[in-house]
Amino acid sequence: MSRVLITGNLGYSGVWVTHILKRAGHRTVGLDCDYYESSLYESDDFAADYQILKDLRDLEEADLEGIDVVVHLAALSNDAMGELNPGLTVQINKDATVRLARLARQQGVQKFVYVSLCDIYGISDSESAVTEEAPVMPLTVYAQAKVAAESELIRLHEDGFRVIIMRNATMHGVSPKLRLDLVLNNLAASACLYGQVKISGDGSCWRPLLSSVDFARAVLLFLDYDVPHLVYNVGVSKENYQVRTLGEMISTSTGARLEIDPGRRTEERSCRMDFSRFQREFPEFKIRMSARESIVGLLAAYERYGLTPEDFTGPKYFRIRALKDLITRGVLDGNLARTGCHELCR
Repeated sequence: MSRVLITGNLGYSGVWVTHILKRAGHRTVGLDCDYYESSLYESDDFAADYQILKDLRDLEEADLEGIDVVVHLAALSNDAMGELNPGLTVQINKDATVRLARLARQQGVQKFVYVSLCDIYGISDSESAVTEEAPVMPLTVYAQAKVAAESELIRLHEDGFRVIIMRNATMHGVSPKLRLDLVLNNLAASACLYGQVKISGDGSCWRPLLSSVDFARAVLLFLDYDVPHLVYNVGVSKENYQVRTLGEMISTSTGARLEIDPGRRTEERSCRMDFSRFQREFPEFKIRMSARESIVGLLAAYERYGLTPEDFTGPKYFRIRALKDLITRGVLDGNLARTGCHELCR
């Protein structure tokens, strides 16, 4: 089995990737600066075999010694965080990514799996789903940095250094590192806490969805098998939803009142994704957690672990709020570097 470096292993999806790869027998090395220490629940099953606590920008060649595969998740993740400091977003999400890949190639890493996202397609015609050949139209700094990183990574691809780009659907579901700034998680939390499902705009925007555990299972497939393409839309076609449909599903499950405000500006991002390439390559892949099933799981977890209104309005489970809070408290400086000692390895 491979020795795998997982960057961002302590994040929302990173803990699931670590868990799934360990169960499959891979040796896991995590690299994460651990910005988001708050969690819904704890379990050693989600810890890497070896943990490096380090900012991606401080990566050294020695961190890649003996590594066979890199799964690169670490990023300033979501549009709001991208706008917090556009320069930092490019520095971390593009420049540090390319530097990581170059060092990995130099150190003899055989495969580099890069996690991109569906948002790079921007707005697509709701009548047709976008394939990997569709033009990218990134609307935010976050998405633009992802596109720029993809372009550089494709240039680094060669025999002996296999690059795979996962343009995955928007994630959802319970995680030890919970996030509430994801559409399904957010709407379900609102229903749980307030008995309301509020949708800004008319809810017509499309979102392709994939649970965090199913995403991790997809990562495992790309590790264990050789594939002919560099870029894959990752998800399943039946999990493309309009936001208002998600609201209706949650309202039906909970009895919460659905509130759609068509007078407010609808989000610009809207995309239905075509997952035919991924499904052809891995016909055995079946999702374990649909959006509808995830709603049930989320509501049960919120109830079981005591989600509070303060959790919903505070920084604990929202990335942009968490970073602003860490800066305000002096834990991070303006460049998102830790101000105190936070050195290697625990």
